[in-house]
Amino acid sequence: MRDYLPSKTSKISTSVRPRGDVLRRLRLAAGLTQEALLETCRAQNSFFSIQSLRRAEHGDRVARTTVEGIALALEVEVGDLIALEADALQNDIWEFAGDWRALSIEDDRLTRAYILEEDMRITRNAAGTYHVECNSLMFPRTETTQNVVHIEDMLMGQSFIEGWVPPNGVGSFQLQILRENTYLEGYVSFYDADSKRIEMSRLLAVRKNIHDFERCLDSAREKMRQELARYADRP
Repeated sequence: MRDYLPSKTSKISTSVRPRGDVLRRLRLAAGLTQEALLETCRAQNSFFSIQSLRRAEHGDRVARTTVEGIALALEVEVGDLIALEADALQNDIWEFAGDWRALSIEDDRLTRAYILEEDMRITRNAAGTYHVECNSLMFPRTETTQNVVHIEDMLMGQSFIEGWVPPNGVGSFQLQILRENTYLEGYVSFYDADSKRIEMSRLLAVRKNIHDFERCLDSAREKMRQELARYADRP
């Protein structure tokens, strides 16, 4: 499911506890019986038994692949169907390390604002310290970080653009990990040398190589398009 190095605190199980009430409500809203939903899953190469589906709707633990298949058939995100378990929070299962697709808004006030997409790699060394590096998909530019702090499900630190002379390109970020370590949401800020102001943008990131990456990425892009529309009304 995921392509990243697990840390000693990563305790992601191959089984999950579904949000049975949500699952059943979405199935009924789609006008599907349990049997019809099962056939839809099988048509999309997701195979499990009717008993597994019934257990999922009762909120009993099932294989994660079962919930992934159901989410695909119902056209929802996997995280929407999985309950957040208290023991997960107590055991510190957050794992940021891996490859992500990040989206933010680039706006230096001298040009029209646009959505910036970057490949983001988060690494974690033996001492438990995180490092973040972003490479733009639109033009040659690498952003890297320093003084990164990890507090529970939050990652925050300073960023700068390689080759730029400070304060140009200097900024900060704060990210929260969500949806079973597959989604990041937060904000980034940077110093704009042209306007001599600190600019801020929402940031969304989707972990690569997850089962429904393209659909999650499309959802993130739509959220950023809505965010971008607000920039037209700024003073």
